[in-house]
Amino acid sequence: MTLRLAAFAFVLVILAVTPAAAQQSAPAAPQGDKSESEFGKGAYRDGEPGLVMPVIQHRKDPFYPPAAMREKIEGEVQIEAVVREDGTVGEVRVIKSLDTKFGLDDSAVAAVKAWVFKPGHFSDGLPVPVICLMVMEFRLH
Repeated sequence: MTLRLAAFAFVLVILAVTPAAAQQSAPAAPQGDKSESEFGKGAYRDGEPGLVMPVIQHRKDPFYPPAAMREKIEGEVQIEAVVREDGTVGEVRVIKSLDTKFGLDDSAVAAVKAWVFKPGHFSDGLPVPVICLMVMEFRLH
């Protein structure tokens, strides 16, 4: 373990697998070029009757930039991501920013884009694209 990794604690919460938690928090205004209606067009959301949500098979922890550590920036980055039918991550957007100056938002997005999931599906077993809400929490020891 490097000093960089030992200098912080990282916690990941995927709200999409807990319907009550996902419905409690209304997303902030999305960042990026796509409107709310265009993001993940054609993908299903949690709460769809009979939908089995994607399950993480492989995840990569985000990098905690040294400058963000020096500034003692802690908190959450909330992200929405489309998990494709093949289990890879497609579109990603930050819905609650923590830091754009020192790179924590970018680090969280880059990590999520590298994740692999067992795809979401309905009872027929055929995979479908699903929008998942994720929270990455950056904490210093």
